[in-house]
Amino acid sequence: MSILEQYYRYDNNFENAIPLEIESQKIAEQLYGIYSDEYLNTTIHLITCYVRLRQRSQAITAIENAVPLIENVIQDKSDQVHKYNNFTMVAMHLEDYSLSQIINDKALVIINSSTDISTPEVIDAKLWACQINNTLGDYNNAIIIGLESLELCKKYKLDEATYGRCLNNIGDTYLNKGDYKSAISFLTEAKTLYLSENDYYGAAVALNILPRCYERIGDE
Repeated sequence: MSILEQYYRYDNNFENAIPLEIESQKIAEQLYGIYSDEYLNTTIHLITCYVRLRQRSQAITAIENAVPLIENVIQDKSDQVHKYNNFTMVAMHLEDYSLSQIINDKALVIINSSTDISTPEVIDAKLWACQINNTLGDYNNAIIIGLESLELCKKYKLDEATYGRCLNNIGDTYLNKGDYKSAISFLTEAKTLYLSENDYYGAAVALNILPRCYERIGDE
């Protein structure tokens, strides 16, 4: 990456950075081939620029081009899952839920076939699976996966933020499924947990969902 290219990206001048990133990508392909760290990294830089400029279609195309490279470039299974989780997050941000599911499925395949994936990456992949299935209306599967992630958090004593995210995901899924009492139970636990940690953002997520649960109970 050239000094100028790096400057434009870190100066948030993403519009000027894009042509330089594209040129770097071409050079990386010529020198190292597409199955190389250099090519994958320039593609990731491009995705960052497109997302920051809200160029959705270009970002999605770049993600679709990058995803098939991961298992050919990255050898460590945990690192592969980490990259898939990151791409899933970006695809969810872009509201391309089909692409999110495709990427997340790749992470889950690795998790189901390997025993040496780091626990945080496993939970992150399951959290995204819960959220994706919830968004796509597969509430039963979302709840099953969400509860699996919750049990992993308990077993390995993960941080409260991750545990709270599990609770919020499950609570939101129960809300969408129409099981308002279960939703209130999980969301209340998430709210209490986050407030005890002074995590007001996490608590706000639960507090934003809880009123809808009570409103819909009142409508029954």
